[in-house]
Amino acid sequence: MCTRGRSEMLLACMIAIGRLKSAPSLKLSVLVCNNNAEPLEKGYVSALEEAVGVQFFLVNEPEPGIPFARNTAIEAAVALKPEWIGFIDDDEQVDENWLLEIERAMKTWPADVFHGWTQSTPEPGANLDWYFNKPRNKRVGGTEMSSAGTDNVVIKAQLVDGTKEKYRFNQTMRFSGGTDLELFYRVTDAGYRIVWVPDAITKETIPAERLTLRYQIKRAKAVAAVHGYISRSRKGMAVAVIQILPKAAGRLVQAFGLLFVALGAWAVQNKGWRKVLLKASKKLAYVVGTIAGLAQSLPSVYQKIHGR
Repeated sequence: MCTRGRSEMLLACMIAIGRLKSAPSLKLSVLVCNNNAEPLEKGYVSALEEAVGVQFFLVNEPEPGIPFARNTAIEAAVALKPEWIGFIDDDEQVDENWLLEIERAMKTWPADVFHGWTQSTPEPGANLDWYFNKPRNKRVGGTEMSSAGTDNVVIKAQLVDGTKEKYRFNQTMRFSGGTDLELFYRVTDAGYRIVWVPDAITKETIPAERLTLRYQIKRAKAVAAVHGYISRSRKGMAVAVIQILPKAAGRLVQAFGLLFVALGAWAVQNKGWRKVLLKASKKLAYVVGTIAGLAQSLPSVYQKIHGR
């Protein structure tokens, strides 16, 4: 896992790993990449080691940016000569059965990548005026996927160690997010298989500052920009435009329709107006972000650290 300036979250993450039930065929080691010019304090590192209770490794990547940290983490992990390499985020806590579910998935479905389910819940006490999401599984176990995220994933080491492939995260996408999606699209484009494992669960807490209307709009725009950028990189400008712009046009029409609905609901004091306005705003943000992404303009949504 990679971390930067979120010591409380990282310690909670490590404590959860320390509570994992062991899997008979899997031996676990934990590697943390600190994405900071300053190394972690020795006393804090000792607390991490004590919490996790398994073989522990720490590396430092001073160059700021998620892809730099992830690539350094891969290089360090490869040096340990594992069969599998997993990623989770530093703000997550693994379910105690996570390792057992990953083992079960490996025995059930032949695949090169196993992608677990991250369930997100708001920070306790946060203002929920603009939060309407509820964790729900949209796929059955074993569903094949076209990409994945590093929030909860296990990959064959042969995809990154050079014996078969040597995939690395795109460092031009420093603060934009989506470097995991971009990498795993390349993986499936090459014919490798990613499957969904809904019972391999990690849980994350959403910081209060990410629950505002403004941030959610900014986030929706950033996600759309990343998808536009990746689509153009994978398929070329002409194909990307043909595939994406009709969707963007449809969402633009939907957004204006929803804005009128939200205005009407607000006028009669219907409590649902916030949810409709958020949905409309995200659709507008998608349109703007998509155009930016196709123009190869990337956001810097992850330049600021959220959480502690």
